[in-house]
Amino acid sequence: MRTRVELAQLHQRMKSTMIYVTHDQTEAMTLADRIVVLNNCRIEQIGTPMEVYLKPASRFVAGFVGSPAMNFLPVELLPGGQLRLGDGAELQVAPSLSAPGRYELGIRPEAVRVLEGEDASAQGSPAKVGVVERLGDRTLLYCTLNDGTEVIAQDGGRCAVQPGETVFIAFDTSAVHLFDRDGKAHHMQ
Repeated sequence: MRTRVELAQLHQRMKSTMIYVTHDQTEAMTLADRIVVLNNCRIEQIGTPMEVYLKPASRFVAGFVGSPAMNFLPVELLPGGQLRLGDGAELQVAPSLSAPGRYELGIRPEAVRVLEGEDASAQGSPAKVGVVERLGDRTLLYCTLNDGTEVIAQDGGRCAVQPGETVFIAFDTSAVHLFDRDGKAHHMQ
């Protein structure tokens, strides 16, 4: 980590173009002004770190960038912009997003909310918590939906949820990505 900071400082001081090759996505996100993501000697995407993070061009890029990795769930896009998850829950997304059919939904853990309160069950999908990873400022909940799909949700650092509990989770539909059979991304915005 210290070397990464020193490289960043050197780059800022020299104000010159540098090419840095790494397999470490954290280094790439930290050091780069622009990132070229390669997969099997093929360019998958070129962009700023945040462009690559927020609008991955493919399923490969979406799964490679971010820690923890993006969640992927099988879904069906219905006419009118409804997404049906494997557990039967439906989400409303942009109606012009893509053609109806089967896709893989991608959503980052920070866009999966743990709901609280009396109406949580009416607004979210039930998920059984398997592992709780407490990281200080945030807590990661490794959950399983009723259809067996695994999802990582991110909650606050003071989260009181325990392994074995059932929580209700909701997806931020503005942060949803759909990936077609070829792995090409379709974004909400």
